[in-house]
Amino acid sequence: MRLPASLTPLAIVAALVTGGLVAAVAGISGGRAIMPGPLHGPGHDGEAHGGIRAHAEIDDCEGCHPGPFASQTASDKCLACHDDIAADLRDPTTLHGRVGAQGRCIQCHTEHRGRDAKLNRVDRDHFDHEASGFSLLAHQKTHDGHRFGCNDCHHGNTDHFAPGECEACHRRDDAAFVARHELAWGNGCRDCHDGVDRFDHQRFDHRRTAFALVGKHANVACERCHTSVRALETYGHAPAACNACHARDDVHQGRFGSACGTCHTPAGWNAIVPGSFDHGRTRFPLTGAHRTVACADCHRQGRLRGTPLACEGCHPRPRNHFAGTCDRCHDTTRWRDAHAPSRLPSGTTTTASPPRPSYRFIR
Repeated sequence: MRLPASLTPLAIVAALVTGGLVAAVAGISGGRAIMPGPLHGPGHDGEAHGGIRAHAEIDDCEGCHPGPFASQTASDKCLACHDDIAADLRDPTTLHGRVGAQGRCIQCHTEHRGRDAKLNRVDRDHFDHEASGFSLLAHQKTHDGHRFGCNDCHHGNTDHFAPGECEACHRRDDAAFVARHELAWGNGCRDCHDGVDRFDHQRFDHRRTAFALVGKHANVACERCHTSVRALETYGHAPAACNACHARDDVHQGRFGSACGTCHTPAGWNAIVPGSFDHGRTRFPLTGAHRTVACADCHRQGRLRGTPLACEGCHPRPRNHFAGTCDRCHDTTRWRDAHAPSRLPSGTTTTASPPRPSYRFIR
């Protein structure tokens, strides 16, 4: 194969040398000799980074493109200005911390596409929304039944999400619930919700925590115990001590200490732990046969306070018998056959023992 007459060996060498010089100059100058297109320009909202609000304000290619022999990469140049993103990369809870560990900004961001072009290039159809810190598990369909699309929450700008959009959307679904929810928890939805809906009653099991909800506790509204909660981590700060919630309900006024669970169970205040209560510390110590009486026989209908202390409260007085003087003839050990002349009320005269009524211990 014969080469054209003009393509002499000297011409080939000259072309290679020229191309090498052009490449060297372009590399040394940071690409200044090769301009692929205009940079992103001003007119867009955003904070200044390194005194620059838009890439178009950078008049030196080396500001973003290191030379061929430089130790820095283009991503290093990016992070030198975008120090907030550099901090995110070190934080695994942020979007950049999750997806940008490889540290190559160009995988998601691009330039030289025009002054008004977007700097993000995201494949919406294959974007893993979990990486953003907000799962779409609980957002498969809107309140009117159609599948969620990006614009339903982002309104055409996937770079940002307005926090108030949660409230606006959910108010359309159930305004009364949102009003109650905001009153109890505030309106910082993203502070507690991550899209998983982990506190849904069908999903969350309180038995997996250190405080299982049993008995009466199962019907208590969450905000009654989890007060002033405004973030996920503060849910664990709810007090576990009985007295923290029930001090105002303490009919004993602290006489028996603050460990309510010593005597009471979550089944209700009247559900007493067997053998836990010392009746001797009350105004009516149980002696004799009273020790064998069931609590409910005296504390009827679950009432603990106001139980009568007089004998007649439980032991009806027989007709034509002595009023208010049972304990002159009877004691708690022996109720029947307790009469004795020496124990009759003073001033009583009789030639025979009074009739012995048939006493019955009422239970």
